[in-house]
Amino acid sequence: MTKTLVDPQVTIKRSKISPNNTWVRTYSCVDNSVIGENVFIGFKCNLNYAVIGKRTQIANSCTILGQKRNNIVISDDVWLGAAVTIAPGVHIGEGAVIGAGTYAVNDVSPYSIIVGNPGKFIKTRKIVSNKKLSNSLFLKKIRKLFQKYPPKFEGGFTNYTGLPIPHSLEVGKGTVISGRKSTAFPNGGFQFGKRITIKNNCILEGAGGLSIGENTTIDCNTIIITTSHDYKLLSLPQTNEEVVIDDNVRIGKNAIILPGVHLSKGMYIPDESIVFKNSTVKNRGEQL
Repeated sequence: MTKTLVDPQVTIKRSKISPNNTWVRTYSCVDNSVIGENVFIGFKCNLNYAVIGKRTQIANSCTILGQKRNNIVISDDVWLGAAVTIAPGVHIGEGAVIGAGTYAVNDVSPYSIIVGNPGKFIKTRKIVSNKKLSNSLFLKKIRKLFQKYPPKFEGGFTNYTGLPIPHSLEVGKGTVISGRKSTAFPNGGFQFGKRITIKNNCILEGAGGLSIGENTTIDCNTIIITTSHDYKLLSLPQTNEEVVIDDNVRIGKNAIILPGVHLSKGMYIPDESIVFKNSTVKNRGEQL
């Protein structure tokens, strides 16, 4: 029996996915690709003519679109942050880390950390533990959780919280709201104020805790993240930091809000921004 988990509403065509502890999340598409064991592929990822090595972690909304004669190769133990784009023909070396919002247009050396658009080398990843990642126990817990709290596909959006979404929340089509309090994530879950609008194709990931104040608008294709990984360890264990959004905040299209961010009352986040927990706001096209 396969130990791999493929969420509802995933499209897989002409591809080979390892039966050993790989997880592919809702609204992702895998076409003409080979996926190794213990791989994680987040919500709304798009893979075509890609070869993905063992234990690679691919965050939400990544675009990995190789071509028939120009495929993309991602080696073992790689971490791609949210909304990373990999150009056709690029080879990502073993253990590399690609920061959120990065556009990788050139090959990446093993254990390099790159960020920006186009992606630039920042430093070499220094590993303090060689223990390798395994999704086995984690996926057993997830399967039990899904049996108890199955995802809901209603109103054109996806609810993975296990709880009803408040009627005061306006949620657009294709949006994913995921995360809850658990033993692994004691601060997890959502706190929603009144009169919140979340537009189409957003991803709100609240396993680390997400609070959104009243009269807040989150525009299309925005990603809010409350979990990350400790890249100093080869096994990439999850870390979590709460995101707090105060009242009357406006977040533009295609923004990425990273773990630990606090958006103060009345803030406006421009389109295509990346927001860091030290309150730095950068355009996704800037070098970080």
